[in-house]
Amino acid sequence: MRKILPGALALLLLIACLLPPAARAESVQTFSGYPLYTRDMSIELPDGWYMNTQNAIDPDFLSVSANSQYKLKKYLTQQHVEYNLVSKDLKTELNVIVLHNSRTKLIYNYNDADPAKLEDQIANLVEAGVTTSKAGETTYSSGRLDMKDSCLFIVLEGKMEEESASSILVQYSTIVNGFGINISIKSYDETLADQNAALIEQVAGSFRVAEVKEGNRTLQIIVEFLPPILLVLGFIGFAVYRVVAQVRKNRMKDKEA
Repeated sequence: MRKILPGALALLLLIACLLPPAARAESVQTFSGYPLYTRDMSIELPDGWYMNTQNAIDPDFLSVSANSQYKLKKYLTQQHVEYNLVSKDLKTELNVIVLHNSRTKLIYNYNDADPAKLEDQIANLVEAGVTTSKAGETTYSSGRLDMKDSCLFIVLEGKMEEESASSILVQYSTIVNGFGINISIKSYDETLADQNAALIEQVAGSFRVAEVKEGNRTLQIIVEFLPPILLVLGFIGFAVYRVVAQVRKNRMKDKEA
């Protein structure tokens, strides 16, 4: 037994080295939930990343980047970015944008839109080639429609050229209850593109809204355009009043004469 024991121990050690022990297993990405604009909407975002918002900038991120707190806050506010996340190796950036303007209020829900028209929009973006914005130049290579939970998303993939770097881009966009939601991920390392595409799909799939309301397009048009119409009508009414008043005044002068 004494002669066999050392050999058995060596065999067990060899098997242990061949099997992937828990200590050497890859860490599992965890997520936390965050509200979006209102309490009726939420999303889950990865833990362990640098996180910046319009109100709070991660001080650790400032120590490893060339950004200033003031400039970064200003940028996030101007671009309507609710959450900006950057991986600790600085190779991936994730942004969640929320819009609430005349266009999103009028469209109200992608669920109510004609899928054929949405697909036409996707085709136009892909065929357009380079699209220029304040963030940089984007070239979309493909797109599709994807239903996540109770919301219809437009999914676009392509490349983005910014002043300081280029990246592989994947973005999920939807409009629900008058709010535009854009969830995007940028891979500054092309080898991470597939991994990040799977990550952004998981993040987009975590988007939740308490209730997808039915839009009333006629009411939305009235709400959006009634104030400026009333303003114009008020101006016209005031102008007409001035003209009528002046005519009456002239007539009174003529009678007196």
